[in-house]
Amino acid sequence: MESVFGIVPSASGVTVTASTALHVPAVLHALRLISETIGSLPCKLYREEGDSKEAAKDHAGNRLVHSRANPWTSAGHLRSVLTMDALMHGAGYAQVVRVGSDRPAELHRLTPGTVQQHFADDGEPYYLVQPTKGRQVRLSYRDVLYVPAFGGVSPITLGKDAIGVAMVLERHASKFFAGGARPSGVVSNEKPAGGESGAKTISNILKSWRTWQSNSSGDPLILDAGWTYAAQTMPSTDAQFIENRLEQINEIARIFGVPPHMLYQLE
Repeated sequence: MESVFGIVPSASGVTVTASTALHVPAVLHALRLISETIGSLPCKLYREEGDSKEAAKDHAGNRLVHSRANPWTSAGHLRSVLTMDALMHGAGYAQVVRVGSDRPAELHRLTPGTVQQHFADDGEPYYLVQPTKGRQVRLSYRDVLYVPAFGGVSPITLGKDAIGVAMVLERHASKFFAGGARPSGVVSNEKPAGGESGAKTISNILKSWRTWQSNSSGDPLILDAGWTYAAQTMPSTDAQFIENRLEQINEIARIFGVPPHMLYQLE
């Protein structure tokens, strides 16, 4: 039931949806790269005549795919949006609005969540569309431009585990650099520092430390007798963490069929 609404739990325990996946930079850029490329490519209608074909510039549909899909949407923008719908939801849909003697006049995008594809007994596809207001509408396949993803399933759904790992690593990195994963250093004393005097000494050290951190002059940090400071260095496990983040970019590149360097993974 969860997958019907696009809520896909991953092995990492993170719920991956079309919306949450966009918070992973590699996923966002892959979607933009593919959809914007499709939208920028020239698109024309061709008429087959025997073994040859020629551009059907006089066909009513040529303007819809080459110039403007409707008065408020360019053809290129509609192709980008339908490609994005397919990558995020498994398919993109647009209704063919006809006038007169079945002449195609406009293409209107249909929200993926409002469209259901069905098949008649003879295998002919048709679509049930539920508008925001009003009754459900049945459309013939002749009146719907159908743009499916591979297998009719969103790459986000198929690659949910890899994307989930990337989301976990992204969250951990955010906490790490916010100071929540590991302290920047350790201040210690070989002798016990209890009581009121010890608490006051520790308070003074923390105050001096914060002042020292905010000072860009590079002056040395001076501690009371017996106190030492040891900076926390990045261990090999943290270096491996960085490698894991880079590897997840490669995994996401494989999911969308994009070369890693086009997602700015250059290592």
